[in-house]
Amino acid sequence: MAKIAFIVPRIGPNFSGGVWCIFEYARGLEYKGHDVYIVPALPSKEPRWFPYKFRNFISSTRKERFLRLVRSFSIFVLSFFRFLLNRDENKLQNFWTNFLIDFAFFEPVLMSFSFAYSISGKYISRIMPDVDYTIATQFTTARFVYYYGKGKKFYFMQHYEALFKNDFDDSKYVSAESSIGYLLPLTMIANSSWLKKKIQSIYSRKSIYLCNNAIDHDIFYGNAKKRDKKSNKITIISYGGRGVQWKGFIEMAKAMAIARDRLNDYCLRWHVYGTSNLPPDNKITPYEALGFLYPKQLANAYRNSDFLLSASWYESFPLFPIEAMACGIPIITTPFGTEDYAFHGDTAHIVKANDVESIAEGIITLCTNPDYANKLAINGLRKARQFTWKKSINNLESILFSHEDIENYTKAEYHNL
Repeated sequence: MAKIAFIVPRIGPNFSGGVWCIFEYARGLEYKGHDVYIVPALPSKEPRWFPYKFRNFISSTRKERFLRLVRSFSIFVLSFFRFLLNRDENKLQNFWTNFLIDFAFFEPVLMSFSFAYSISGKYISRIMPDVDYTIATQFTTARFVYYYGKGKKFYFMQHYEALFKNDFDDSKYVSAESSIGYLLPLTMIANSSWLKKKIQSIYSRKSIYLCNNAIDHDIFYGNAKKRDKKSNKITIISYGGRGVQWKGFIEMAKAMAIARDRLNDYCLRWHVYGTSNLPPDNKITPYEALGFLYPKQLANAYRNSDFLLSASWYESFPLFPIEAMACGIPIITTPFGTEDYAFHGDTAHIVKANDVESIAEGIITLCTNPDYANKLAINGLRKARQFTWKKSINNLESILFSHEDIENYTKAEYHNL
């Protein structure tokens, strides 16, 4: 059995679907007998929200960070007095740097992105385990896997992260660093066909593996929901999108307002889970806030809805549409990143991203054509059941253990850039 390390971003109270999926891969590989390490790029507590305790989660409690800070400060003070005696500037500077790092680690949430990123390399270099395979999972970890990773090195991409530069306090810095990650001589794995084609097109990386994520069918399940043709009460569910603009929540709100205006004979209830960038009583159109939902609660919310509405500008194998499909309800979604499971008129109704009129027409179509909605629910459920964690974990394991035939080609690509 192999030793495998996943290098993940700092784990906080808010988490993305990409991080959840990485944990599912790690759990599955542990079940198969491998020694799996979860290595956060900055000190983190082991997440309470994931229903599994990893054997090798490199965590850091607040008490541990405080004790390290006190120790670091004591060493710096001692070195300062030694400096007064022998003027050893190099040692003083080194101890001062270590103190600043430990001070920042004491409460990393207060750091700016550029500062956090600059010191995370120092932290990872300290704690990197000796393993057979090291896997970067975000652009903030790719460079450090290249520098400090042990054994064979991979980059399991969960999105085209250069698109998210405006979500950070230094967009130009993020844009440059994310691009560097796609150019490093790491074996590349994409979680969606869209992402694979995107990186191949922009960075001329031909040798990229595809490993689709999956969902837990013990939680997200159901029968294809059949709409009552006589009922004019329809419940639509959407993800709030963590308040980021590219999730298209404002476009969804505007489209819902249009649909409500045109469908005077219908009662459209809009349920939204998670946080969004509009309050429930916003001026565009109101919605009912469900708040944060744990997986079982979310599955019930899907099953109690008539269809899901998503309007992201771009995604890379998003979980919420396929979760809804697995719970038996039809979905409206945009095409970018959902192409592995969402096919227009068959398993989903595809609308144009950032196009309010297209989204509104999609809502109206599913509301007024129950036969079409029922067809999408049946086909969507069938398609969603194909994406199991057993299949995805076996796929990743196969990639890790059989990638040698393209490893040299990957390095040749890098040197020819």
